[in-house]
Amino acid sequence: SEFIVAKDLQKTEKVETTKVKNMEIMGEITFEAAMEKARLKKEIDALKKTVTALEQRLGNKSYAKKAPAHLVQQTKDELEKGKTELKRLETELKEL
Repeated sequence: SEFIVAKDLQKTEKVETTKVKNMEIMGEITFEAAMEKARLKKEIDALKKTVTALEQRLGNKSYAKKAPAHLVQQTKDELEKGKTELKRLETELKEL
C-alpha cells in the first residue's frame, strides 16, 4: 500500500471519492489481478474441502440416522450455502 498526498488528483474511473466534513478525500484504486487470483484460488480450495466434508457427513448413514433432525438440516443448509458460494467464487475467478 502507498499513501501519497497530492493537490491535483483528477477524477477518473480508478479514483474513489468521499467527503469528510468540508474536505474531499480521493484515492486511486490499484488492482493486482495476480494477487486476487491467488486469494480466490485459496478461498476456493478451502471451500471445496468444506463442501466435501459436508457431503461425506451427509453420506454417512449413521450420521443421518443418529443425529437430531435439526443438525442434519443444518448440515444440508451449510452444504447448499457452500456450493452456492463456490460457484460464485469460481465465476469471479474466471472473469478476472
